Amino acid sequence: MADVKGPQPTGLSRHQMVSVILPAYNAAHTLGEQLDALKNQAYDGDWEVIVVNNCSTDATVGVVEAYQRAMPQLRLVHAPERRNVSYARNLGVQSAHGDVFLFCDADDVVAPGWLAALAKALREHHLVAGVLGKLSLADQFPPDSSEIRDFSASPHLDFLPFAIGSNCGISRQAFEAVGGFSLEFPRNQDVDLSWRLQLRGYKIHTVPSAVVYCRPWKSFSVLWKKHVLMGEAEVNLYRRFAAHGMPRSSLRAALKRYKSLIKKGIRLRRAGLPSRRKWVSQVGHCWGRLRGSLRYRTLYP
Repeated sequence: MADVKGPQPTGLSRHQMVSVILPAYNAAHTLGEQLDALKNQAYDGDWEVIVVNNCSTDATVGVVEAYQRAMPQLRLVHAPERRNVSYARNLGVQSAHGDVFLFCDADDVVAPGWLAALAKALREHHLVAGVLGKLSLADQFPPDSSEIRDFSASPHLDFLPFAIGSNCGISRQAFEAVGGFSLEFPRNQDVDLSWRLQLRGYKIHTVPSAVVYCRPWKSFSVLWKKHVLMGEAEVNLYRRFAAHGMPRSSLRAALKRYKSLIKKGIRLRRAGLPSRRKWVSQVGHCWGRLRGSLRYRTLYP
């Protein structure tokens, strides 16, 4: 594991403007639910919501404009040059007035108290991470702890933990210190940013009360594409962070995994939907790593 010792950078204030950055691409069918959840947040400080329209071709802009009548703190920013979530988030930050930034997505729903919990934590920490739950449980508060996922609790890829991009907060000082999100990662841009911040001495502080509920992936094609891109991005992560101590993945373990997936694939016709989803995810992930190894000329099976 990399050495991340060193003093925690200072410069935080207890009186700070909070900017919520929300990238959106063709999100007309889900964005309203997220904006309703943000509109109902209870927070006594100054805050704004910036929706970054990233090349949408549906009614996303119309949804935002409709909500602006009831949300004076809601602003719309256009990011037309390229469809890339890192680009959209960075552009949102450039347009923001805040001293700290909270990040969430257009197809999720923030729980009550989300904004206040992360904003409070950012008075003492530069990088904070919330947790994820299932959207089907969004009417249960407090949520069932067995359904909560905390990505900042343990090392990712046997290296460092990370703050997931759909539920995290970062001070302006820390964000600018590392140059924001990298445009080279269609997936895992949050891992890359979190690792670069930690290597600069910023530590992740987890906020269990800051919950975001996410939707399950509906189609096999979307699930496949997601995991292929994730697998490919992990190779790029290794290429970038091997010099900082990220270990190479095991070829022996990969071959064992391939063998197991082939056996499961033969029996897949009799398997239930959850097992099929898991198999598609795992095969997509493996294919992504193989494709990434070729693309980056770096073996990470």
